[in-house]
Amino acid sequence: MVLEKKKKVFSISPGTEAFVPLLFENCEVKWQWMLAELAKNKNRKFNSKEDRAKYAELKCTTSKAGQAKFGGWKTAGIKQWRKVKKMINEARVTEASKTLEEKMLELAHKANYPDGEGTKKQPKKRKVEEVHSSDSDEGSMMDE
Repeated sequence: MVLEKKKKVFSISPGTEAFVPLLFENCEVKWQWMLAELAKNKNRKFNSKEDRAKYAELKCTTSKAGQAKFGGWKTAGIKQWRKVKKMINEARVTEASKTLEEKMLELAHKANYPDGEGTKKQPKKRKVEEVHSSDSDEGSMMDE
């Protein structure tokens, strides 16, 4: 079996892409509460222990579960993440998505390489030194 060497391409996994909208959905209530508090007092400091009880429970995470210091995911949050991830996987295989991806990569390339250079580094030129017979070791392995 011959394995083809895959070209390395920067990409964001569907799981990571699904996490972004879930993060916003999860924290929307908290952020709106914080924004309202800052509108009342722009110098307001937030203490997580005291303030946590003042806003509604987060949609996808809870401080009462999980192994992490600040809690873990609720079942509803995990289900929502899986649902969004599935939608992303399905969308990525469409022709419209592939076209959009190519156009966005082209725009990103132009923005980062305005002079048209590619991302490949030019190979270093190696110095080639000539080896003279007088420079070779006496009794090399080839003589044995």
